[in-house]
Amino acid sequence: MSLPGWLKMRALTGVFLLINCSLTSAAIQLQQTRLVYPAGEPSIALAIKNKDSTQAVAINSWVESDRRDISILPARVIIEPMGEKKITISIPDDGKDRHRERLYWLNVKAAPGVKSAAPLAMTVINRIKLFYRPKKLFSGADNAYRKLTIGGCSKQLIIKNPTPYYISFYSLKIDKQEITDVRMIAPYESVVVSQTDGTRHTRVYWQAILDTGFHSPILAKKKSAGC
Repeated sequence: MSLPGWLKMRALTGVFLLINCSLTSAAIQLQQTRLVYPAGEPSIALAIKNKDSTQAVAINSWVESDRRDISILPARVIIEPMGEKKITISIPDDGKDRHRERLYWLNVKAAPGVKSAAPLAMTVINRIKLFYRPKKLFSGADNAYRKLTIGGCSKQLIIKNPTPYYISFYSLKIDKQEITDVRMIAPYESVVVSQTDGTRHTRVYWQAILDTGFHSPILAKKKSAGC
């Protein structure tokens, strides 16, 4: 085969694999982009849809955690074309950390439900946040993002989260500068953002991701003076 013909064949193979990978990724749809588990509840459910009209999908789910008492049923399931199944997550109340949320990660792995003739069997993992929320914190989460404080001095800007909730950013700007390396602040924690031009930046704008998965309105606060 001539060199141009070989390159053309390689290009077509790459396109074929890319199409198959994209189809596998696009076939799975999770009902929610994040989950909140109310402490004390026996379980919560997540619906998973297979939007592919021709191919079944094999689902394998697990939670990243040091705890061994977290369970998912069924952990493995086949979803038929255009079908939907629910997985049930159970987290027993261990009586710990009642003053703050805990964060786990739910993984949902999707692969072809039957052996594929394609040269590459593509596996896609959807990873979403799973917040474990104590009973006394059931209310107040939607307004937690409003309580962030902005301070700092010299070439540092400090964003503090004084609340018992995880706050995830949909967007974060310092004046007109987009900040992309700060995506979430844990309860009672703070993050430091370096400023290359000293104290010129004075106002911070942000939007948070709410329990619903939608983002909040834009909130702006001026940086307080002093260290």
